[in-house]
Amino acid sequence: MTGKHYSQENLTDQRVTYSLALNGMFYIFENVPARVDEETGEVLFAPETVTHLQRLIVEGQPPDRMMSTPVYRFEPVACDNLSE
Repeated sequence: MTGKHYSQENLTDQRVTYSLALNGMFYIFENVPARVDEETGEVLFAPETVTHLQRLIVEGQPPDRMMSTPVYRFEPVACDNLSE
């Protein structure tokens, strides 16, 4: 098995926000259970949690609320101070 090894003592159970881009739409899920690495801040989701969230979208479950989200296109900027 490859990948990062997580120490169980650095992981804490938390509720986080999960976002997903799918078929040109952006979905936001609030209050999602996750394990968070206290050292790195990396967020880990159980596979069944992600499957459940994706199923909500595919099955057309209505959202709890709608929100407007600004979208920006990244444009490279020449800055001399970025290499310092």
